Amino acid sequence: MSNNLKEAHSRLESLATRKPIFDTEIRLYRLRLSVPLVRKSMKPFYSFVSNSSKSTLSAWNEIWKQSNIFEAKSQSLYYYQYKRISLAEFKVIASWANTCTCWEHSDDLSKIIATVGPFRRHGLQFIPETWVTLLF
Repeated sequence: MSNNLKEAHSRLESLATRKPIFDTEIRLYRLRLSVPLVRKSMKPFYSFVSNSSKSTLSAWNEIWKQSNIFEAKSQSLYYYQYKRISLAEFKVIASWANTCTCWEHSDDLSKIIATVGPFRRHGLQFIPETWVTLLF
C-alpha cells in the first residue's frame, strides 16, 4: 500500500466511530462517515496535495484505483468537484467512470464531467465504456 493511500485511509479510519461495513453491492468498505465530515477531513490538505497538479492528480488517481474504502474514493472526487481542471486532469478523472460502482460516486463524478463543455472545442467526446454497453 502506498504512502498516499495509507495517509488517506488512516485519516478517515481515525474518524470512524462505528465498525466499518462491507457493501457487497459496490464491493467497498463503508466507514459510515457523514459527507460533511469526509469533506471537512480534507482540511488540512493531505501531504500529497502539492503545487504540482500532475503529482496531485497522480496521488488522487492512485487512491481512486486502489482504495477499497468508499469515503477515500469520494475524497478523490471532492477534491476536483469545484476546481477548474485541465484537459489532462479531465481525461484521467473521466476514466474513473469505468470503475464507478455506486450512485453516490456517479453523481459526484457527473458534476465534474459536466465541465466537459470547454473541452468540446478540442474534439473530446465523453462516453464511458460501461455507459456505451448500457446504451447500445
